Amino acid sequence: MAQLNNVRDGRKAKVYLLTHATTAASALALGKIYCITGVAASSSVFGNLKIGDYYICTGTAAPTLGTGDSCVEVTPKFFGGATDKDLNFEKSTTDITCDKDASANVTSNGVVTGSGTITMYDLLQTGDTAINRIKQRFNKVVNYSAGAPTASELDRTEKDVFMFVWDARDLEDGEYMGFDFVPAFAQSLGHGSAYGSGQTSPVGITCADSDEAGHRRSYQVVEYQEELGAQIEAWDAV
Repeated sequence: MAQLNNVRDGRKAKVYLLTHATTAASALALGKIYCITGVAASSSVFGNLKIGDYYICTGTAAPTLGTGDSCVEVTPKFFGGATDKDLNFEKSTTDITCDKDASANVTSNGVVTGSGTITMYDLLQTGDTAINRIKQRFNKVVNYSAGAPTASELDRTEKDVFMFVWDARDLEDGEYMGFDFVPAFAQSLGHGSAYGSGQTSPVGITCADSDEAGHRRSYQVVEYQEELGAQIEAWDAV
């Protein structure tokens, strides 16, 4: 793989909330993202990825699903009001030095934990948007259309899957894109208003290795191509 550009433009990053199809994909298409539900015993199109991992379909042509390979298509919902976004992972360690270790300290390898924040303006959109889904994790949400209310009850779904795309705009073929697929608890939701600035709704998340459906956390790097760029434009237009 070619050396990656060491400096990324922070303005290029975007974040999405993932929705998974309920029926298996009959074929793969370039630029689309899938969650793996089955892996062939040999020669899988998904390489050494596992069930629950995410697969980004790129290359010169979409591969054909073989016997034993299966997946569902993923539809990302765009956090259109997002400005700043961050993810932070750390590993807890424990000092387990004892008397027999007189010459050196001994430290155990710890569990990886992660958290993140999506800072965003509240666009006050109605309908099934990414931010409205997060609001529904904390409150009953009521939207009005022509005076008629539609209520969405408090949703106690434990985890959502967030997709952070760190290089999502103004790219050319041959450049690289970084993706973080993150099952996470929506831990906090704020509403803020101050003179001289827009009203904000920051979202705080606590990351997990996987969610209840087995969707797995991963960081992926792929080469940009036009089909992937077209998909991003389609996700952002919804």
